[in-house]
Amino acid sequence: MTSTLLALWSGFVVGIGGPVTEVTVRPAAAETTEILIAVDGPVEFREFTMEGPNRLVVDLFGARHGLEVGNFADVNRGGVASIRTSQYSDDIVRIVLELDALAPYEIVSEPGRIRVVMQNGSAAFEPWTSAADEVAARAAALPAPSATMAARTPPQQEARRISVEFNEMPVREVLFTFSDFSGRSIVAG
Repeated sequence: MTSTLLALWSGFVVGIGGPVTEVTVRPAAAETTEILIAVDGPVEFREFTMEGPNRLVVDLFGARHGLEVGNFADVNRGGVASIRTSQYSDDIVRIVLELDALAPYEIVSEPGRIRVVMQNGSAAFEPWTSAADEVAARAAALPAPSATMAARTPPQQEARRISVEFNEMPVREVLFTFSDFSGRSIVAG
């Protein structure tokens, strides 16, 4: 009975989290990388590492996936090669950090975010944020204006017209004639 109540209570407490809104990779102190996972509301987390490829997996309990894009393949900075995010289950968001190499790390829950600090063993790098990739994805999804497309479409070249008459000729010979004239292969099916 006590374990059931504890499970219900912990599920209620964890269930009040909010959406994951952004992931940021930025340089911290000397040769360390800081990964910030922004979340609206309190969440609990668990983490584990995997090899082949090297990954740090962070599960956020009581969270929802609020990012427009789920896969960020070309992060390539601070020891982080790529980031994948998904709604792993109804109340768990999974963040998978694919790493250049497994390195010592520390994860801390702070108001409004989860902070991962890890050794990177590399030089300084430019910060990266998922928000920039989401803006680019939105821009790519917008349809191009039709006037612009019409202006860019080159006019079709007029080809010389031909008149041909075939009387009682086998279809294969007709196709061979067109193939020879056009310079293209035509296969009778």
